[in-house]
Amino acid sequence: MAPGRVLHADVGVLDRALPVTTGAQLPYGHAGPGAVAERQLSVAPAPIRLDVTTPGFVVRADHGLLQLDALFGLSRAADARECGTWR
Repeated sequence: MAPGRVLHADVGVLDRALPVTTGAQLPYGHAGPGAVAERQLSVAPAPIRLDVTTPGFVVRADHGLLQLDALFGLSRAADARECGTWR
């Protein structure tokens, strides 16, 4: 499944535009975008466990908050004289 489809589904769940399914309701096999549910045997009784693995990823973002510093209440923060050394 394409990463964009997984992200779209995740955002839809967070936005409550898509229904949430609890773990007990997941079907074995392909359980949804980017999710696979499987049952594994254990040699000893143990509590039910959820293992989540993801591939490595990077999150990048840019913002222009200081372009509208007054709107966001950042005028003083943008002035190094008010806050000491600005890094």
